Amino acid sequence: MSTKTAAPRFGRERYADINIDLNRACDQSPFVIAAHRGTPRGDIRENTLNGVIATTKVNADIAEIDVIRSTDGEYFAFHDGTEMARLRITDDILSKTAAELDELRYTEYPGAYYGNVERVAHILSNAPDILINIDRSWRYWSTGFLDWLDQFHLERKLILKCPVAEGFQQALHDHETKYMFMGMIQSPDELDLFVGDEQINTVGVELVATTEDTPLADPAVFRTISEHGLYSFVNALAVSRAWTTPAPSSKDPSMGGARSSPSAPTSSRPTGPRNSTSIAGSSPDSGGSPRFPLSGPSAFPDQPETAPVPGRKRRGRCLRRDNERKKVPQCRGSAPRTRSQRILSWGCSGNR
Repeated sequence: MSTKTAAPRFGRERYADINIDLNRACDQSPFVIAAHRGTPRGDIRENTLNGVIATTKVNADIAEIDVIRSTDGEYFAFHDGTEMARLRITDDILSKTAAELDELRYTEYPGAYYGNVERVAHILSNAPDILINIDRSWRYWSTGFLDWLDQFHLERKLILKCPVAEGFQQALHDHETKYMFMGMIQSPDELDLFVGDEQINTVGVELVATTEDTPLADPAVFRTISEHGLYSFVNALAVSRAWTTPAPSSKDPSMGGARSSPSAPTSSRPTGPRNSTSIAGSSPDSGGSPRFPLSGPSAFPDQPETAPVPGRKRRGRCLRRDNERKKVPQCRGSAPRTRSQRILSWGCSGNR
Protein backbone atom coordinates (compact mmCIF):
# COMPACT_ATOMS: atom_id res chain seq x y z
CA MET A 1 0.00 0.00 0.00
CA SER A 2 1.56 3.28 -1.09
CA THR A 3 1.04 6.53 0.72
CA LYS A 4 1.32 9.90 -0.91
CA THR A 5 3.83 12.24 0.68
CA ALA A 6 2.28 15.52 1.71
CA ALA A 7 3.38 18.59 -0.20
CA PRO A 8 5.78 20.80 1.74
CA ARG A 9 4.43 23.74 3.66
CA PHE A 10 6.73 26.71 3.40
CA GLY A 11 7.24 29.13 6.26
CA ARG A 12 6.66 28.88 10.00
CA GLU A 13 3.37 27.59 11.35
CA ARG A 14 2.73 30.88 13.15
CA TYR A 15 2.48 32.59 9.74
CA ALA A 16 0.40 29.88 8.06
CA ASP A 17 -2.58 32.18 7.46
CA ILE A 18 -0.39 34.65 5.58
CA ASN A 19 1.37 31.96 3.56
CA ILE A 20 -1.76 30.03 2.60
CA ASP A 21 -1.94 31.22 -1.03
CA LEU A 22 1.72 30.46 -1.65
CA ASN A 23 1.39 26.97 -0.24
CA ARG A 24 -1.82 26.38 -2.17
CA ALA A 25 0.02 27.21 -5.40
CA CYS A 26 2.85 24.89 -4.45
CA ASP A 27 0.40 22.05 -3.80
CA GLN A 28 -0.66 22.04 -7.44
CA SER A 29 2.59 21.52 -9.31
CA PRO A 30 6.14 20.21 -8.89
CA PHE A 31 7.25 23.66 -10.07
CA VAL A 32 5.89 27.08 -9.31
CA ILE A 33 6.69 29.46 -12.15
CA ALA A 34 7.50 33.13 -11.60
CA ALA A 35 7.42 35.57 -14.51
CA HIS A 36 10.30 38.02 -14.25
CA ARG A 37 9.01 41.61 -14.50
CA GLY A 38 5.64 40.18 -15.50
CA THR A 39 5.07 38.79 -18.97
CA PRO A 40 6.06 41.38 -21.58
CA ARG A 41 4.98 40.32 -25.07
CA GLY A 42 3.78 42.05 -28.18
CA ASP A 43 2.71 45.54 -27.13
CA ILE A 44 2.78 44.68 -23.41
CA ARG A 45 5.76 46.11 -21.53
CA GLU A 46 7.47 44.73 -18.44
CA ASN A 47 6.62 46.14 -15.01
CA THR A 48 3.08 47.09 -16.02
CA LEU A 49 -0.40 46.02 -14.97
CA ASN A 50 -0.94 44.38 -18.36
CA GLY A 51 2.30 42.47 -17.85
CA VAL A 52 0.93 41.11 -14.56
CA ILE A 53 -2.39 40.22 -16.19
CA ALA A 54 -0.56 38.47 -19.03
CA THR A 55 1.28 36.39 -16.43
CA THR A 56 -2.01 34.79 -15.45
CA LYS A 57 -2.76 34.07 -19.14
CA VAL A 58 0.38 31.95 -19.53
CA ASN A 59 -0.43 30.06 -16.32
CA ALA A 60 2.52 31.32 -14.31
CA ASP A 61 1.95 31.52 -10.56
CA ILE A 62 3.96 34.58 -9.57
CA ALA A 63 4.49 37.92 -11.28
CA GLU A 64 7.49 40.04 -10.40
CA ILE A 65 7.70 43.82 -10.46
CA ASP A 66 10.60 46.16 -9.68
CA VAL A 67 10.21 49.26 -7.52
CA ILE A 68 11.78 52.70 -7.72
CA ARG A 69 10.95 55.85 -5.78
CA SER A 70 10.66 59.36 -7.14
CA THR A 71 12.50 62.23 -5.51
CA ASP A 72 9.23 63.30 -3.88
CA GLY A 73 8.41 59.89 -2.45
CA GLU A 74 6.08 58.16 -4.96
CA TYR A 75 6.63 54.55 -5.99
CA PHE A 76 6.80 53.40 -9.61
CA ALA A 77 7.36 50.03 -11.28
CA PHE A 78 10.59 50.15 -13.24
CA HIS A 79 14.03 48.54 -13.21
CA ASP A 80 16.48 51.41 -12.91
CA GLY A 81 19.46 50.96 -15.19
CA THR A 82 17.32 50.09 -18.20
CA GLU A 83 16.35 53.67 -19.06
CA MET A 84 17.99 53.68 -22.49
CA ALA A 85 16.71 50.25 -23.48
CA ARG A 86 13.11 50.86 -22.39
CA LEU A 87 12.58 54.62 -22.58
CA ARG A 88 15.30 55.85 -24.94
CA ILE A 89 16.58 58.32 -22.37
CA THR A 90 20.00 58.70 -20.77
CA ASP A 91 18.78 60.36 -17.56
CA ASP A 92 18.95 58.58 -14.22
CA ILE A 93 15.32 57.72 -13.57
CA LEU A 94 15.90 57.90 -9.81
CA SER A 95 16.54 61.64 -10.13
CA LYS A 96 13.02 62.44 -11.37
CA THR A 97 9.90 63.65 -9.60
CA ALA A 98 6.60 61.78 -9.70
CA ALA A 99 5.22 64.24 -12.25
CA GLU A 100 8.22 63.65 -14.49
CA LEU A 101 7.94 59.87 -14.15
CA ASP A 102 4.24 60.01 -15.05
CA GLU A 103 5.22 61.51 -18.40
CA LEU A 104 7.76 58.81 -19.32
CA ARG A 105 6.61 56.52 -22.13
CA TYR A 106 7.91 53.15 -23.26
CA THR A 107 9.31 53.91 -26.71
CA GLU A 108 11.73 51.12 -27.49
CA TYR A 109 11.40 51.77 -31.22
CA PRO A 110 11.24 55.14 -33.01
CA GLY A 111 7.65 56.28 -33.23
CA ALA A 112 6.31 53.36 -31.20
CA TYR A 113 4.28 53.87 -28.02
CA TYR A 114 3.65 51.15 -25.49
CA GLY A 115 2.20 53.07 -22.57
CA ASN A 116 3.63 55.03 -19.67
CA VAL A 117 5.74 54.02 -16.70
CA GLU A 118 3.16 52.95 -14.12
CA ARG A 119 2.79 53.59 -10.42
CA VAL A 120 3.07 50.62 -8.10
CA ALA A 121 -0.24 51.64 -6.49
CA HIS A 122 -1.99 51.32 -9.85
CA ILE A 123 -0.65 47.80 -10.35
CA LEU A 124 -1.36 46.53 -6.83
CA SER A 125 -4.86 48.05 -6.76
CA ASN A 126 -5.89 46.40 -10.04
CA ALA A 127 -3.84 43.21 -10.15
CA PRO A 128 -5.63 39.89 -10.69
CA ASP A 129 -5.56 37.11 -8.11
CA ILE A 130 -1.89 36.18 -8.34
CA LEU A 131 1.17 36.17 -6.11
CA ILE A 132 3.47 39.14 -6.73
CA ASN A 133 7.18 39.21 -5.99
CA ILE A 134 8.26 42.77 -5.16
CA ASP A 135 11.87 43.22 -6.25
CA ARG A 136 14.39 45.99 -5.53
CA SER A 137 12.15 47.62 -2.94
CA TRP A 138 14.55 46.82 -0.10
CA ARG A 139 16.22 50.21 -0.63
CA TYR A 140 13.10 51.84 0.81
CA TRP A 141 12.04 49.44 3.57
CA SER A 142 13.49 51.47 6.42
CA THR A 143 12.22 54.79 5.05
CA GLY A 144 8.51 54.24 4.64
CA PHE A 145 7.87 51.67 1.93
CA LEU A 146 6.58 48.94 4.26
CA ASP A 147 4.17 51.32 5.97
CA TRP A 148 3.00 52.53 2.55
CA LEU A 149 2.50 48.93 1.41
CA ASP A 150 0.19 48.13 4.34
CA GLN A 151 -2.66 50.16 2.81
CA PHE A 152 -3.27 47.49 0.17
CA HIS A 153 -3.75 44.62 2.68
CA LEU A 154 -1.99 42.19 0.33
CA GLU A 155 0.22 40.35 2.81
CA ARG A 156 -1.09 37.00 1.49
CA LYS A 157 -0.14 37.92 -2.08
CA LEU A 158 3.17 39.77 -1.81
CA ILE A 159 6.64 38.26 -1.50
CA LEU A 160 9.47 40.63 -0.61
CA LYS A 161 13.14 39.86 -1.07
CA CYS A 162 16.55 41.37 -0.48
CA PRO A 163 20.26 40.48 -0.50
CA VAL A 164 20.68 39.39 3.12
CA ALA A 165 24.39 40.16 3.31
CA GLU A 166 23.51 43.87 3.46
CA GLY A 167 21.09 43.52 6.39
CA PHE A 168 17.96 45.02 4.82
CA GLN A 169 15.87 42.24 6.40
CA GLN A 170 16.07 43.95 9.79
CA ALA A 171 13.29 46.28 8.65
CA LEU A 172 11.03 43.23 8.17
CA HIS A 173 11.94 42.02 11.66
CA ASP A 174 10.74 45.33 13.09
CA HIS A 175 7.63 45.74 10.91
CA GLU A 176 4.26 44.66 12.30
CA THR A 177 2.87 43.14 9.10
CA LYS A 178 4.79 39.96 8.38
CA TYR A 179 5.07 39.90 4.62
CA MET A 180 6.43 36.74 3.05
CA PHE A 181 10.18 37.03 2.66
CA MET A 182 12.73 35.41 0.36
CA GLY A 183 16.39 35.88 1.23
CA MET A 184 18.87 36.29 -1.63
CA ILE A 185 22.17 34.51 -1.00
CA GLN A 186 25.42 34.14 -2.92
CA SER A 187 27.05 31.69 -0.52
CA PRO A 188 25.70 29.00 1.84
CA ASP A 189 27.05 30.86 4.89
CA GLU A 190 24.53 33.64 4.30
CA LEU A 191 21.66 31.35 5.30
CA ASP A 192 22.61 31.94 8.94
CA LEU A 193 21.87 35.65 8.54
CA PHE A 194 18.08 35.23 8.42
CA VAL A 195 16.65 31.70 8.60
CA GLY A 196 16.74 31.65 12.40
CA ASP A 197 14.90 34.94 12.89
CA GLU A 198 11.37 34.06 13.98
CA GLN A 199 10.18 37.65 13.58
CA ILE A 200 10.70 37.41 9.81
CA ASN A 201 8.21 35.38 7.78
CA THR A 202 10.83 33.62 5.67
CA VAL A 203 9.35 31.29 3.06
CA GLY A 204 12.18 30.79 0.58
CA VAL A 205 15.72 31.39 -0.58
CA GLU A 206 16.81 32.83 -3.92
CA LEU A 207 20.07 31.29 -5.06
CA VAL A 208 22.16 33.92 -6.82
CA ALA A 209 24.79 31.93 -8.71
CA THR A 210 27.44 34.09 -10.32
CA THR A 211 29.77 31.34 -11.56
CA GLU A 212 29.40 27.82 -12.89
CA ASP A 213 31.31 26.38 -9.94
CA THR A 214 29.09 28.11 -7.39
CA PRO A 215 28.99 26.44 -3.96
CA LEU A 216 25.20 26.85 -4.08
CA ALA A 217 25.06 23.87 -6.46
CA ASP A 218 26.03 21.54 -3.61
CA PRO A 219 23.09 19.20 -2.83
CA ALA A 220 23.78 19.80 0.86
CA VAL A 221 22.71 23.43 0.40
CA PHE A 222 19.33 22.39 -0.98
CA ARG A 223 19.02 19.85 1.81
CA THR A 224 19.61 22.53 4.41
CA ILE A 225 17.08 24.86 2.80
CA SER A 226 14.50 22.08 2.75
CA GLU A 227 15.14 21.22 6.40
CA HIS A 228 14.33 24.81 7.30
CA GLY A 229 10.95 24.45 5.54
CA LEU A 230 11.87 26.87 2.76
CA TYR A 231 11.66 26.72 -1.01
CA SER A 232 14.57 27.20 -3.40
CA PHE A 233 14.09 29.95 -5.97
CA VAL A 234 16.26 29.22 -9.00
CA ASN A 235 16.86 32.09 -11.37
CA ALA A 236 16.83 31.13 -15.07
CA LEU A 237 17.63 34.51 -16.59
CA ALA A 238 21.18 33.65 -17.61
CA VAL A 239 20.57 30.25 -19.17
CA SER A 240 23.05 29.52 -21.95
CA ARG A 241 24.10 26.51 -23.93
CA ALA A 242 27.50 26.64 -22.28
CA TRP A 243 26.10 26.30 -18.75
CA THR A 244 26.99 22.79 -17.68
CA THR A 245 26.83 22.81 -13.88
CA PRO A 246 24.90 19.64 -12.96
CA ALA A 247 21.53 20.22 -11.41
CA PRO A 248 20.65 18.48 -8.13
CA SER A 249 18.75 15.30 -8.84
CA SER A 250 15.01 15.18 -8.35
CA LYS A 251 15.51 11.66 -7.02
CA ASP A 252 16.85 13.11 -3.75
CA PRO A 253 13.83 13.93 -1.52
CA SER A 254 15.97 16.30 0.56
CA MET A 255 16.26 18.52 -2.49
CA GLY A 256 12.56 19.29 -2.36
CA GLY A 257 11.83 17.15 -5.40
CA ALA A 258 12.17 19.61 -8.25
CA ARG A 259 12.36 17.90 -11.60
CA SER A 260 15.45 19.83 -12.65
CA SER A 261 17.03 23.20 -12.20
CA PRO A 262 16.25 25.55 -15.11
CA SER A 263 19.81 26.83 -15.01
CA ALA A 264 21.28 23.37 -15.44
CA PRO A 265 19.40 21.21 -17.96
CA THR A 266 19.68 17.49 -17.30
CA SER A 267 17.75 16.19 -20.26
CA SER A 268 16.83 17.09 -23.82
CA ARG A 269 13.54 18.55 -22.60
CA PRO A 270 13.27 22.32 -23.21
CA THR A 271 14.20 24.12 -20.01
CA GLY A 272 13.78 27.55 -18.54
CA PRO A 273 11.94 30.40 -20.27
CA ARG A 274 14.25 33.38 -20.54
CA ASN A 275 11.82 35.49 -18.58
CA SER A 276 11.15 33.17 -15.66
CA THR A 277 12.37 31.75 -12.43
CA SER A 278 11.20 28.59 -10.72
CA ILE A 279 10.50 27.65 -7.15
CA ALA A 280 11.84 24.16 -6.59
CA GLY A 281 10.30 21.84 -4.08
CA SER A 282 6.55 21.99 -4.39
CA SER A 283 6.00 18.24 -4.57
CA PRO A 284 8.74 15.95 -3.24
CA ASP A 285 7.68 12.67 -4.78
CA SER A 286 5.88 13.90 -7.85
CA GLY A 287 8.71 13.48 -10.33
CA GLY A 288 6.31 14.94 -12.85
CA SER A 289 6.84 17.62 -15.41
CA PRO A 290 5.74 21.25 -15.20
CA ARG A 291 2.23 22.13 -16.32
CA PHE A 292 3.44 23.20 -19.71
CA PRO A 293 6.71 22.71 -21.60
CA LEU A 294 9.35 25.29 -20.85
CA SER A 295 11.31 26.90 -23.64
CA GLY A 296 14.50 28.88 -23.80
CA PRO A 297 17.42 29.90 -25.97
CA SER A 298 18.09 26.24 -26.79
CA ALA A 299 14.44 25.18 -26.78
CA PHE A 300 14.71 23.37 -30.10
CA PRO A 301 18.11 21.64 -30.25
CA ASP A 302 17.02 19.78 -33.37
CA GLN A 303 16.00 23.02 -35.09
CA PRO A 304 19.03 24.89 -36.50
CA GLU A 305 19.01 28.66 -36.46
CA THR A 306 19.35 28.61 -40.23
CA ALA A 307 18.15 25.93 -42.58
CA PRO A 308 19.39 26.84 -46.06
CA VAL A 309 18.15 24.88 -49.04
CA PRO A 310 20.82 24.63 -51.75
CA GLY A 311 19.80 26.80 -54.69
CA ARG A 312 16.58 27.86 -52.95
CA LYS A 313 17.63 30.02 -50.00
CA ARG A 314 14.43 32.01 -49.99
CA ARG A 315 12.33 28.90 -49.70
CA GLY A 316 14.58 27.58 -46.95
CA ARG A 317 13.97 30.61 -44.77
CA CYS A 318 10.23 30.32 -45.29
CA LEU A 319 10.27 26.66 -44.32
CA ARG A 320 12.26 27.41 -41.18
CA ARG A 321 9.81 30.06 -40.02
CA ASP A 322 6.89 27.76 -40.73
CA ASN A 323 8.49 25.00 -38.67
CA GLU A 324 8.98 27.38 -35.76
CA ARG A 325 5.35 28.34 -35.82
CA LYS A 326 4.34 24.71 -35.67
CA LYS A 327 6.65 23.96 -32.77
CA VAL A 328 5.72 27.01 -30.69
CA PRO A 329 1.97 27.18 -30.03
CA GLN A 330 0.64 30.72 -30.06
CA CYS A 331 -1.73 32.31 -27.59
CA ARG A 332 -5.17 32.58 -29.13
CA GLY A 333 -5.74 35.88 -30.86
CA SER A 334 -2.12 37.05 -30.66
CA ALA A 335 0.68 37.37 -33.17
CA PRO A 336 4.01 37.73 -31.34
CA ARG A 337 6.61 39.43 -33.49
CA THR A 338 9.89 37.94 -32.32
CA ARG A 339 11.30 34.57 -31.42
CA SER A 340 11.61 35.53 -27.76
CA GLN A 341 7.97 36.56 -27.68
CA ARG A 342 6.96 33.29 -29.32
CA ILE A 343 8.84 31.47 -26.58
CA LEU A 344 6.75 33.27 -23.96
CA SER A 345 3.59 32.16 -25.77
CA TRP A 346 4.08 28.53 -24.80
CA GLY A 347 1.31 27.18 -22.62
CA CYS A 348 -1.27 29.86 -23.35
CA SER A 349 -4.07 27.37 -23.91
CA GLY A 350 -5.16 27.77 -20.28
CA ASN A 351 -4.49 24.18 -19.23
CA ARG A 352 -3.10 23.97 -15.71
